[in-house]
Amino acid sequence: MSNILKITADVTTVNKGDAIALDKTPLLGGAGREGILNIPVLPLTGVLKLQGAPANATGAAPGASSTDWTDLVTIDSTSDQVQQIDDLPRWIRYSTTTMDADGPDVNMFLEGVQ
Repeated sequence: MSNILKITADVTTVNKGDAIALDKTPLLGGAGREGILNIPVLPLTGVLKLQGAPANATGAAPGASSTDWTDLVTIDSTSDQVQQIDDLPRWIRYSTTTMDADGPDVNMFLEGVQ
């Protein structure tokens, strides 16, 4: 099983990505595991966030406007390209808060750490 999850963030519009379940080892959110986030190419002028949310009673992803979503990492042109995330949540998504009209999509790679 791969321990790397690729997340492609569209930074050309202000939007929220789909919720992604971290439900397999070593990307097992809510189990006290850590992750390393690699961002090979940072956005030029845009700002995006990697957000997380815990599992709820039904196991379903929180809604797009749910208050369960919290910011894990903020990414802009000055960010570190490698960042550690302590205690992976059950769900993650990206949220573009400032668009980068000329920029390409931003690829992020989340690596699970045992």
